[in-house]
Amino acid sequence: MKKAAAYGIMRTDTNIQTKEKREGALKMRIKDGEQIDADMQMGYTHSMSNETVLACKEWKKTWSAIVANIDSGGFNSIEDFDEVFPGLQSVYNWASDYEMALYDAISLDISHAKEMLSFCTEYYDRIADKDDLNSLNKRTAIANAYFRLGMNEEGEKEYKALTAEHPDWGWGWIGWSDEYSYEAEDKDYGRAIEILKDALKVDGIDEEEIILERLKDAYESCGMHDEANAIIIEV
Repeated sequence: MKKAAAYGIMRTDTNIQTKEKREGALKMRIKDGEQIDADMQMGYTHSMSNETVLACKEWKKTWSAIVANIDSGGFNSIEDFDEVFPGLQSVYNWASDYEMALYDAISLDISHAKEMLSFCTEYYDRIADKDDLNSLNKRTAIANAYFRLGMNEEGEKEYKALTAEHPDWGWGWIGWSDEYSYEAEDKDYGRAIEILKDALKVDGIDEEEIILERLKDAYESCGMHDEANAIIIEV
């Protein structure tokens, strides 16, 4: 939806002073902001050293402190908290790195799937913009976590809701189909093909080329070579 242009309310000294007072009051409500940032940066140190599990351990502590501050400090959302958080990295940007670290850590310890489910659910509950790319990625991660935990029915429900609400967002469909192909130990290419064909029925869907690539791979993987050869992917 195209947003209406905002015709200006001139920023007066009074407006600036009001904003500064509000930000000052909110900053006072952040407990141990410097420690949160230190823990966040320590997690990055572990991550850059390929110590994924240690990064997740540090970032779990970081997130717990952030949640405690948001819920008890009068912040309405993650965006609200980010406005005054004194860290080197915004929570918004850091959240994607934490999510990816958890995803990688699952292959080392399945308990990280529970952590990813908990983190992404809590993040989505506290983000104001539910249609933002970060929010959509968190919903995909929630669904993926359910599948990794063997809770396929819950994962299906999450993907169905996500693709119904955002049908033209291709990665929702791609992630869903991957649960039956790339992500699955017991492959079900028939189900993956069904999901991808449903995705291609959506007019103007994003990432159509990647969806077609996934469909071609699924056909080839189950011996449907004629169907695979019939797919022409325009680069």
